Amino acid sequence: MSRRPSSSHRGLPDRAHEPTRASQRFRPIDSSLVDADPPASGGTVELDSAPDAPQDEPPPERIGRFRILGVLGRGGMATVYRAHDPIDGGQVALKLLRPTTDDRRADRLRQEATLALGLAHPAFVRAFEQGEHEGRPYYTMEVATGPTLADVLAQQGPLAPRDAACVVARLARALDVLHERGIVHRDLKPANVVLHPTRGPVVLDLGLAKDLRAQRGLTGPGEILGTVSYMSPEQVQGGPVDARTDVYALGAILFTLVTGRPPHQGPPVVALRHILHGPAPLLGRHVPVSPSLEAACRAALARDPGLRPASALAFAQALERVCADPRRVAPAPSDDAA
Repeated sequence: MSRRPSSSHRGLPDRAHEPTRASQRFRPIDSSLVDADPPASGGTVELDSAPDAPQDEPPPERIGRFRILGVLGRGGMATVYRAHDPIDGGQVALKLLRPTTDDRRADRLRQEATLALGLAHPAFVRAFEQGEHEGRPYYTMEVATGPTLADVLAQQGPLAPRDAACVVARLARALDVLHERGIVHRDLKPANVVLHPTRGPVVLDLGLAKDLRAQRGLTGPGEILGTVSYMSPEQVQGGPVDARTDVYALGAILFTLVTGRPPHQGPPVVALRHILHGPAPLLGRHVPVSPSLEAACRAALARDPGLRPASALAFAQALERVCADPRRVAPAPSDDAA
């Protein structure tokens, strides 16, 4: 399979987006990223056990037939390398498990590789093959092109509300494809979404994905996995997850894109308390928005999964109605209002 070299890969971002002040003016996003036709953070903390290997593990010269060119990113479970494939001369991103004594980590990366290889869809990073290196699993994927949503926020601040709605609508339709296959992502956040120049939003990192069809789960008792600012209440409580769990994260991404800050901030303990017991996050407290956008975002962020849109597709359709509405925002509140 032919692969063209690319300049950036965002599979494992090194740090979270720092929250933008709510008072910062938003700017329109490049319309090509919102309207491109697809071919058919603040306070972010990973609630996973600490990595077994040091962060500065030296890269190997080769993994299988692939020559390692450098490190693209590091996570608690794996390292992503830029690698040269001698078969076609192209470059790939190669994700290799860190040295570990935890067999579940190896099983999780193997599952991630299997899920990624089965997703032939433009809204997800293309995976090519998987293998083993010194007893550790790895798989290769395309080198994703474009900034992450976290990059966009850091570089230009919040998006215009309608533009944010259109981006998240396309992202929600992509997640519906995942959900139709019985897979819940569980770690959606701005840093895990790349804005590809022609494909639009592209989802990264299935490392915490849950295959609802699997007979044996990989999450241990009492183990909470995810990113605090974008976790649903059921994830925080260690309860069962389904498509509505990702809908909550999509709502949190929408909130972040519009306001420049996630709906729940602060140290992990504080953010988790807000998720379970805090007041409902409202866009209008930070930025003037249309009633339809406020209603869609609030529904997605409902604490009770039964009150959220029943599917990512339903959420996408609600946001698409916002995109089609010529009214951009609600009237700004008057300074003289009581």
